[in-house]
Amino acid sequence: MSAQKKLSLCKSMMKRHLMYVFVNGYAPLYNWGGITRSVENFAHNMAEVHDLRIVSGACLLGEKKAHENVKINIWQNKDKTQVYYFYGGLWQYLRFLWTLENDAYFYVHSFFSFRFGILPLLLAKRKNAKVILNTSGMLSDAALRVKPLKKKIYLKLSNWLGFYKNVTFQATSELEKQDILKNIADATVVVVPHFPVFFRYTEKQPAENYLFLTVGRIVPIKNLDFVLRALSEKPLEKPFTWKIAGALEDKNYAAHFFLEAKKIHNLHVIYLGELDFEHLQTKYEQVHFYLCPSWSENFGHAIVEAMMRACVPILGDQTPFKNLQNMGFDLPFDVRLWCETLNKANAMPWQEYQHYAKNSYDYIVKTLHAQDIKKAFEQNLMKI
Repeated sequence: MSAQKKLSLCKSMMKRHLMYVFVNGYAPLYNWGGITRSVENFAHNMAEVHDLRIVSGACLLGEKKAHENVKINIWQNKDKTQVYYFYGGLWQYLRFLWTLENDAYFYVHSFFSFRFGILPLLLAKRKNAKVILNTSGMLSDAALRVKPLKKKIYLKLSNWLGFYKNVTFQATSELEKQDILKNIADATVVVVPHFPVFFRYTEKQPAENYLFLTVGRIVPIKNLDFVLRALSEKPLEKPFTWKIAGALEDKNYAAHFFLEAKKIHNLHVIYLGELDFEHLQTKYEQVHFYLCPSWSENFGHAIVEAMMRACVPILGDQTPFKNLQNMGFDLPFDVRLWCETLNKANAMPWQEYQHYAKNSYDYIVKTLHAQDIKKAFEQNLMKI
């Protein structure tokens, strides 16, 4: 069956529903990280299937003023969806929520956010809304170690009250599913991955030295300092260039990281700042390896996009991507093993690198297919 016929059949199986999608930051508020990419990719793939109305904050992460490139407090058409960037006080927001239509789906992309995670759930019952909740990795052990007391109290209270009794959780991997089941009593959990962005395979150009890249907020959970420990195990024989893009969310952690990086001979760390989607794609094309030592990645949009650009991944073992033999590396957090792997990658023969890069691309294209994800979403999450 052709791809076009499959698409037509898929559409015929789907009933168009009104869906409000709640997220802390929608495009162009990219420094919110993968959560923004998740919703944007979802909208790109599902806007023709359902009536999507995205409710977003108006500020960049860490900012209090509305972003200059968003129109606030008005519904506006954007890429076949409607988007509302809210900016204002709590009572104003509550009045806005009350204007939302009844009998819709609420697709919530935050667990601990009061405005964009908790309040929509409180309103859902009054609005007769069906709720799909994507926790965005916020229930992983590593994430719960950040502000642990507040989160522990909230989880105990919400479980006692049965707050999530009529909520369907979307996990993007089996690993995330287990995190949810461990923290939410009697949770209903369905595993459906996020939509990726697809690109045609482009072969890398040979370079005198390989380039490494990491994308993400610079915070302790991303574990960047672990790579420094690994690279300090023995002197680097070749120059090691590591580019990093993302918001300096934890400025103390970032300052310490960049200071320590300067002490390692032959290591060149280049901070690229916060980059939007288009500029990130250019960086993926220019580099050869993608580094992700994060303590927790429920999905990993940056990993997927890097592999789509034929970057070879070097990942910790807390991502959904396992058994990457001959296409990349998924490693336990052993300093010596990471030291050995990073040095091996930096000295990899070009022909072997090309083999790894093509396998990386082929793997991600085969694993994450948009029509399969769309079908899984409809069959498992839109039937609640």
